Amino acid sequence: MTLQTSFGVDRSLPGNFTVTAAWIGSRTWRALRSRVVDVPPTLAGTSAVAYQYESTGRMRQDEIVLGINRRFDQR
Repeated sequence: MTLQTSFGVDRSLPGNFTVTAAWIGSRTWRALRSRVVDVPPTLAGTSAVAYQYESTGRMRQDEIVLGINRRFDQR
């Protein structure tokens, strides 16, 4: 399950400039992740690796995006 939100503002400046600022937030719950599980040595004497998958992963991400643009009038 993922929830993503954003908020942004634009501001006009002199000289046909525009400044933009935005915040983007993401939250994820119950993400799939893997863990290495100890496995007894095999009959041949080599070790094996096994993975256990579970849906307990979480993620939080905050992002800020800044930009400046200049508009040129075509004549």
